[in-house]
Amino acid sequence: MAWTPPLLDALPLKVGEADYFLRGLEAETDPLVAEYLFSAFASAARSVTWVLQKCMAGVQGFDEWYTPRQEALRADPLARFMKEQRNSVQKGAQLAIKGGHMSAGGTSIRFFFDWALAAEAGIDGNSDVVSLCRSFFAGLVILIHECLRDFRYLLDPHTFLTPKWMAERNLTPDDLEEELGYPRGWTSIKGGREEWPNRIRALLRNQPAWPDISEVVGRRGDPATD
Repeated sequence: MAWTPPLLDALPLKVGEADYFLRGLEAETDPLVAEYLFSAFASAARSVTWVLQKCMAGVQGFDEWYTPRQEALRADPLARFMKEQRNSVQKGAQLAIKGGHMSAGGTSIRFFFDWALAAEAGIDGNSDVVSLCRSFFAGLVILIHECLRDFRYLLDPHTFLTPKWMAERNLTPDDLEEELGYPRGWTSIKGGREEWPNRIRALLRNQPAWPDISEVVGRRGDPATD
């Protein structure tokens, strides 16, 4: 029996990790610290799609859903450029940030990648590091949000686990209890089909809530609003 969904808790954790380092980068004025933060952000952001594929491995329909999105990422100039910058920093031990421009009041600074490399990759060299990171991260956040939305009906037991769903698969609450490690009949009081809804609610009480990244989507889904 395979009703138990994959563990998706790692997805909001990885999204949150990348968001944390990007928030630090947005506020940083020290070039060396900004380099550290970009390296951390690039690593965390890259791991988002790795974790997504691991969490969703074997899920019905995921490969067909993800393949065109993966191809779009591979073809996207900004995604390719960010991957190259990450590789340069982490594998080539080179600095990604090549310069900066201080504001007139000296209260903020805009950091930049190598202009020539950006132009060669089809990226506007006048776009600063934070703006490019925001745009790249926005695409990843929307990708995860759409995956959680599109597969919730299939993977969230709080959504799909009903008496009708179980009857269609010849399952009973006893079967669910056994798979979760409880004794068969653990939630039964009187027996009979009429108590199935209450037994299901009792079993779902200890199941994790569906991952929620709506707060990050609200802040990062449109990089122009940051």
